Amino acid sequence: MPQPKPTKFEKVYVETPVDTDGDGKRDLIAVYIKRPLVSHPVPAVYVANPYMLHCNEDWYTLYDVNTNIKAYPTQDIDEKDIQYTYVPKTLEHRPIHGEVDENRMPEPTPDQYECISDLYDHLIDRGYAAVFSAGLGTKGSDGLTLTGSHEEILAFKSVIDWLNGNALAFTNREDGIQIKAHWCSGNVAMSARSYLGTMAIGVATTGVPGLKTIIPEAGISNWYEYYRYNGLTLPAMDWQGDDL
Repeated sequence: MPQPKPTKFEKVYVETPVDTDGDGKRDLIAVYIKRPLVSHPVPAVYVANPYMLHCNEDWYTLYDVNTNIKAYPTQDIDEKDIQYTYVPKTLEHRPIHGEVDENRMPEPTPDQYECISDLYDHLIDRGYAAVFSAGLGTKGSDGLTLTGSHEEILAFKSVIDWLNGNALAFTNREDGIQIKAHWCSGNVAMSARSYLGTMAIGVATTGVPGLKTIIPEAGISNWYEYYRYNGLTLPAMDWQGDDL
């Protein structure tokens, strides 16, 4: 039985290109990393999981769909009437006040992270790093969760940019102490299912350098078709009344 390799668990804050909370600064998102302590750069398996820090499910109620449907007059709507062009804001980078060696980062407080399973220990023992982020508007990160939006995709993309040296990351959200991912070879795969697979598909559509493959299981590639069928609401099984 081979012995598990020494590993490091750390948390950094990656700078995104978006400002969803409107404070004039680029949103930072918390990123959790488990990686082998080896002398050479390693590839990464990256999971974009908005659920990983858990949800306030007690606050969430589905609306009652067992009511009469109100008929509305037919509207003369063309495709051009509903088209949307995303125009990103031009934002300054956050100031850098120093840099720290990534191997000297303290481990984050122990917690129950949804999705960080024994599978990733299996991959780490075989020379991969495991990278996780819950993204905008989740516990410990800046911004607002904007489901399936350009902003959400760009924020998750920024993690791959950082792994390739094309984005900034910091040790915390206040001090401006930069940290780099020298340990990463720049080769990244994204894999997971459902919403997590959806995020993998979304990030892949950006063409971000370094993302070599995605393995999405039951991910959404068309939000309209996911929630609509012949003009009627048709959400996932057991989620009637859950409608964006």
